[in-house]
Amino acid sequence: MDDAMDNVRRIVGFVLLLALYLLASFRYFPGRSLDSLTATGLHLLRSVPFTVGLTLVAVSTVQRMAKEPLPWSRRIRFFLTISLCYEFLFALYHYLGGAQAGI
Repeated sequence: MDDAMDNVRRIVGFVLLLALYLLASFRYFPGRSLDSLTATGLHLLRSVPFTVGLTLVAVSTVQRMAKEPLPWSRRIRFFLTISLCYEFLFALYHYLGGAQAGI
């Protein structure tokens, strides 16, 4: 019973992390759903390769320190966590005017 509950907690945590990432990366244009989907898709195409690279560096570092491979579920959690941090920093950059200032 305890193993089943742990498994449910892991799945619920993973789904919530995934939903939060998708919500953070969604680009909303009021009244223009096609523009919203297009902007979100372009943003994901631009940001996912960067976060995948950061995830590879983080996972390889952890694997070298632990001297054993990480399970795929943990690697995906690393990716989602790094991606959420990137989205937060990108939002700060965007909302604080970095995009208009040419920084």
